[in-house]
Amino acid sequence: MENQVLMVGISLQLFERLQTLFLEESISSAYTASIQEGARRFAEKPCHLLILALPEENKETWLKILAALRKSRPTPIMLLADEWDEDTRTEMLKDGADMCFSAKSAPEAIGAHALALLRRYTLYNHYDISQPDASVLHRGELVIDPIRHRLTLAGNEVRLRRREFRLLLYFAENPGIVLTPEKICETVWMTESHYNRDVSAVIAELRKKLKDDLKHPVYIETVHGVGYRFLPYK
Repeated sequence: MENQVLMVGISLQLFERLQTLFLEESISSAYTASIQEGARRFAEKPCHLLILALPEENKETWLKILAALRKSRPTPIMLLADEWDEDTRTEMLKDGADMCFSAKSAPEAIGAHALALLRRYTLYNHYDISQPDASVLHRGELVIDPIRHRLTLAGNEVRLRRREFRLLLYFAENPGIVLTPEKICETVWMTESHYNRDVSAVIAELRKKLKDDLKHPVYIETVHGVGYRFLPYK
C-alpha cells in the first residue's frame, strides 16, 4: 500500500495543490470538507497522515475533536489554523496533535512540513510502509503498538511489564482462541515454569490494569479448567 494522506476541512484549492505535491512523491490523498465525515473515515480506514483545518469554533470544541481523533488511531495529525497563539498551540500538542501549522503559509511550505511528519512516522519510527497499520492492533478501546511497546486504553497510556505486554499482544492477535497456561508459557514467554501460578498472576495484573471485571469480562475471559480467552470485540 502506498502512503496515504487524509485532508479534512481545508479549502478545495489547497487540497488540489497539496494533492499535486504529494503525487510527485507517490503519495495518494483523500479529501472531505466535513469534520464529522473526516473523523469517521479516519477511524475506519488506516492512513499515514491526517491534515485537519480547525473549524471556526472555540478552543474547547477543538480539543474535543482532537481527543476523539487521537483515541481512534496513533496516526500523526497536522493541524492548520489561520492564527496560533502560544497557549492554544501548547494545548493542542499536549492533547494529541503532532504539528500545528499556519493555514496562511504557502502550499509548498505546508506540503514540505507534512512530508517531514510523514517521513518520521513511516521511516524513522520503522513502520512497515507497505502495511502502515498492520503492527498496531485496535481492540475495542485498546490500541496496542508492539513497535513502541505501548498500550493505550480509551486514549490513556497503560504501563505494562514485558511479560504482561507480550501476553496481551498474543491474546489480541488470537481472539476467541482458548489458551492454556502451558501454551502461554511455552509459546508466549518461551519458558517452562509453574504454569498455572505464573500465568494466573500475570492475568490478574493485566485485568487490573485493563479495568476488566473477572465476573463480567470485556477482554479476558477465564475458561474454567482449561485456560483463558481474549474476547472478540463487538
